[in-house]
Amino acid sequence: MALMRAASVEDMRKPGKLLKVKGGGRTYVLVNSGGALYCIDGICMKDGCQLGEGKLAGHTLKCPWHGAEFDVRTGFILRNVPPQYGIATNLRTYRVLVQEGEVFIDI
Repeated sequence: MALMRAASVEDMRKPGKLLKVKGGGRTYVLVNSGGALYCIDGICMKDGCQLGEGKLAGHTLKCPWHGAEFDVRTGFILRNVPPQYGIATNLRTYRVLVQEGEVFIDI
């Protein structure tokens, strides 16, 4: 287990907030979905899209490039991209910990 500071609790207080976080050679997206914090890979496996620029509706994060949709709780793809764009894949999720007003992700 390697904890990386991702944000302050105050930074992530607003439901619907997406925050791109870089560290350990990777990009992550930290999400406040309905008051709960989640973290998933920040790059869509389809063409390297930045998911931190996507749109969140409930627990569903939509990729801004091709429209793939992911469940931020599980990383599972809910709706794939149109066939002409190939195939997106499930994303990895990361445990989120809150300690003393700071948000950490287990990378």
